[in-house]
Amino acid sequence: MEAEKRRREINLITIGTGVILFGLWTVIKIALSNILIGIKIDGVMSDDLILLINIVLWVFVGIDFLARCYIGFSARAEGKGKHKNIFYLILTGLMVATYSTMIPLEISAIFTSGEDVLNMIITIGIDITSIAFLVELMINSIGLRKIKKLQSVKGEQV
Repeated sequence: MEAEKRRREINLITIGTGVILFGLWTVIKIALSNILIGIKIDGVMSDDLILLINIVLWVFVGIDFLARCYIGFSARAEGKGKHKNIFYLILTGLMVATYSTMIPLEISAIFTSGEDVLNMIITIGIDITSIAFLVELMINSIGLRKIKKLQSVKGEQV
C-alpha cells in the first residue's frame, strides 16, 4: 500500500506540473495567435472593437491560466503530503466539463470554417491531452485520499 501511495504522490507532482505547463502553453498560443491574426483583421474592424475583443480574450485566458496554476500547484502540494481541500478537484471537474463541451464545437468549426484546419486539429489534440491530464489528476488525487483514509483507519503511519 505504501508503494501505491508513493506512486500516486509522484503522479500528482508530475501531472500538476503538466497542468501548469498547459496553462502557460495557452497563454503563449493566444499571444502568438493574437499577433498573427491581429495583422489579418487590421482595417476590417474598428480599433475599439479590436481592443474590446482583446480585453475579453485576455480576461478568459488569464482566468484559465490562474485556474490551471491553482489546480497544478494544489496537486503538487498534495503529492508532497500537504492536505488540500476538495475545491481544486471541483475546479478540475469544471474544467474537464468545459473543455469536453468545447471539443465538439472545435470539430464542427473544422467543417464550417475551412480555414486553418491544421491549427484546429492541433488545438483539438492539445485539448484532449489536457482533459486526459486533468482526469488522471483527479483519479490520482481521489486514490491517494482513499489510501490515506484507509491507512488512518488501520492505524498505519500516514
